Amino acid sequence: RLKALIAFDAVLGIHLGPRSPTSLLGLYYRLTGSALGARGGQFLPKGGMGSLAAALERAARARGAEIRVDAPVSRILSDRGRVLGVTLAGGEEIKAGLIVSAIHPVATLRNLVAAQAQLQVVGWIDTDQDGVGEYGGLLELSGAVAGRGHEALTPAVIGEAFRTLDAEGRAHFEGYTYRLFLPGRKGIAVGEPAGGFTRAMKVPADAAEQAWACLAWPSTAGTQQRSFFVATSGQLLATAPGRHGGDQGAPPAPVFEGLEARPGGDGSSATWTTLE
Repeated sequence: RLKALIAFDAVLGIHLGPRSPTSLLGLYYRLTGSALGARGGQFLPKGGMGSLAAALERAARARGAEIRVDAPVSRILSDRGRVLGVTLAGGEEIKAGLIVSAIHPVATLRNLVAAQAQLQVVGWIDTDQDGVGEYGGLLELSGAVAGRGHEALTPAVIGEAFRTLDAEGRAHFEGYTYRLFLPGRKGIAVGEPAGGFTRAMKVPADAAEQAWACLAWPSTAGTQQRSFFVATSGQLLATAPGRHGGDQGAPPAPVFEGLEARPGGDGSSATWTTLE
């Protein structure tokens, strides 16, 4: 009971378990605090933490801020490295001299790993009808098209920003470009086309049951941002800043080797390093 009591204070309000690394810091934080002279006491906003968000919204609007919800950004507009504004998923352009993004491509790719695992387990795509699910493309995962499934996925397992691809089969989201690949014959990567994967494409079902890969790189050249790579295992790789960027500076397509994929080109550790 004592362990449970201590663990409760250690993990209250944080996304960690009692045995997770650094969870002890949460306990120390609570023990060092005080409220009205009570050691370890904590103040909470009247009405709960939700009231704090509402108060921040009122304060921002009172000072002229405009707040939009359900308005996903599909691309950050720029010219020669200078930010000009954003394009919303619906096509509307909003001009601005400063863009602050809270969506990092690492978080997006990790969500993609979870979405692919979910899709494959439920067997929504099973073109050879052997009872084993296949991995999907961005359009299939976002519910934009039926693709190789019998109907469009509902509910979708990734966001609306991935419901539209450009002519090269690339998605643009929060200043990054994303391209998804499935294994073709002899390990050759097949990039998702603008209209998504179809049953008529030469993507072997047995291979699509085992592997996929996705690249993410800065949509604008010269930004000194990193590029990222993730595949079936969920292990994330990254390059040094500024190595890729823009439509003409995309990373090479990956290479599939059995149940896993690796970055294209030389794929060396000097180019790609593992993210912890």
